[in-house]
Amino acid sequence: MRVQAQLWIAVWALAALGGCGTPGAPTPPSLELPRAPTDVTASRKGNQVTISWTPPRRTTDDQNVRFKKLGPMLVCRDIDDFPMIGCPQRVGQVLPTRLAKAAKGHRPPAPDRVAFTDTLPGYLQQQHPFGSATYAVQATSWLGRNAGLSNQVLVPLAPTLPPPSAVKAEVTAEGVVVTFDCAGNVPPRPGLEYQCRLYRQEEDSAASVVVGTTPGGPHACGGSPGSSNFCQLTDHSFEWEKTYRYRVAVVTGVVAKGNKVAEVEGEDSPPGTVFTHDVFTPVAPQGLEAVASGVGQKPFIDLAWTPSTIPDLAGYNVYRLDTSSGRWIRLNAGLISIPTFRDEKVLPGRSYTYVVTAMNARGHESGYSAASSEAAP
Repeated sequence: MRVQAQLWIAVWALAALGGCGTPGAPTPPSLELPRAPTDVTASRKGNQVTISWTPPRRTTDDQNVRFKKLGPMLVCRDIDDFPMIGCPQRVGQVLPTRLAKAAKGHRPPAPDRVAFTDTLPGYLQQQHPFGSATYAVQATSWLGRNAGLSNQVLVPLAPTLPPPSAVKAEVTAEGVVVTFDCAGNVPPRPGLEYQCRLYRQEEDSAASVVVGTTPGGPHACGGSPGSSNFCQLTDHSFEWEKTYRYRVAVVTGVVAKGNKVAEVEGEDSPPGTVFTHDVFTPVAPQGLEAVASGVGQKPFIDLAWTPSTIPDLAGYNVYRLDTSSGRWIRLNAGLISIPTFRDEKVLPGRSYTYVVTAMNARGHESGYSAASSEAAP
């Protein structure tokens, strides 16, 4: 029995040894190199270039990035060289920030984008007006190592002009008239063109809309009063009873073979602010014409006129002269939304005279249009 027990112990020990895994090759320690960003973007306003990207969350060996093993993220720039090799000029750096931890059982949230602003020296814009700056980012480890450059982005180096001045906004019955001095007292340069771009921004809103553009440069808008750069634009798309800020920026366009290949917007002018209070009667419609029906048809007289351009048009009224009383009698029961009207309450052989008016959203009615007369067949 003792021999048999010893035999079973030996068999069990062999089986246990056979079930053990074979030791694998040792795993090398992580290099702790953060992956290079792949979503770098860049935008330029005046001489400021804003570069932004998402910090890496994983290393090159697919490990989680550890904050204490991170170094700064370097911003690299090169001139007229794409793609750049290495980091020819380091223009700045962004220090790492701690990444948010994941809740238990959930993926960690995506890190917030970070940004760096580079100021382009004036001499670069003058020496390379048709060139580009190349930007990229290097994410480094605490030992200063990196996994190479991020994706690379190009920014035009075209020179920008000083912002326009003397921006003024005035409310009129036709719209908000914005006047300004469009900067641009520079000698013409083949391949570069300038525009002044007018923006409108509603109070307490970050969104802006483009109202219009004018050519830039001396006498571009005809000049006067007071300046050869004097320009004027009318905003017809605003809403009444609101406060708006208007600003202007000079846009430099790079033109090659007749096509604009790049543009850079300069710094904004000081704003002109206005409250669009409606105290105006609309301008009377223009171009009223009366045309009678053909012979043999049921008699009627068709009226048509030029559409009104007031920004808050509510509709039109049509009036016919009552020859017995000398008064104008309105023919439409409700406001007419289109600039046409048919008068079917006419008698054959009689002549009729008409005028029309425009009505805005606040119930202000224009004066009468020029009269038009026609005889029913």
